[in-house]
Amino acid sequence: MVLLRREDVEARDAPVGEAEPGALLGQGSRFEGKLDFEGTVRVDGAFKGDITSDGRLVVGASAMVEGQIDVGIAIVAGAVVGGIRARSLLELKATARVRGPIAAGALVVERGAQLDGPVSMLRDGPSPT
Repeated sequence: MVLLRREDVEARDAPVGEAEPGALLGQGSRFEGKLDFEGTVRVDGAFKGDITSDGRLVVGASAMVEGQIDVGIAIVAGAVVGGIRARSLLELKATARVRGPIAAGALVVERGAQLDGPVSMLRDGPSPT
């Protein structure tokens, strides 16, 4: 199990700040479907469906995401209803509201974030027998 301090995360090779997104679903927008992307995507509107990527997903404070998320890095400041799997890092900002199971390689939770669901940590390498 890996829990990191903010300083540890910020010192990693992959910065967790809000990098320039390759795509943006702006505030007031609504989309339903499946999203598969490379790089960084930011959601500030409403999204319903599954999101899959090896890249970084940023869920803004005004966002509402319903569905399964499976990404390399997820930074959540808005609402997510559904499972989140972040293979490298999951960061829940103070305004985050998550309802569903989460699994992450590393987890950062700011004071004030709301989480209602089971948490599991992803392990590197083979499972013990």
